[in-house]
Amino acid sequence: LRLKFLFSANIVLEDTVERIVVNNMYSDISMGLFIVRGENVFLVGELDQNKPMEEILTKTTIKEAVNLQAKKEEEKKKKLKEREEMLKALGLFQPSYDILQDDTY
Repeated sequence: LRLKFLFSANIVLEDTVERIVVNNMYSDISMGLFIVRGENVFLVGELDQNKPMEEILTKTTIKEAVNLQAKKEEEKKKKLKEREEMLKALGLFQPSYDILQDDTY
């Protein structure tokens, strides 16, 4: 028995923002109108505004949030490079690109 599910839905979002969260700080970048194609729709929900946040985030400027994010990324790359060099000294191979540490998806 072969089942095929061909459910798809396109979503149009307006007044969207991209939230950059670094440590306990955040900043919102206005993105405007977004169209999400059906195959990219997984789950859409609404947050309960009455529930308290587990951590209190401090709003900051976009420039500061981006700078903090870049600094954190540099530290991450530095640690990965040090780890790679240590393993290389032990005769072990570790590729510089680690898919398990990639936050792209």
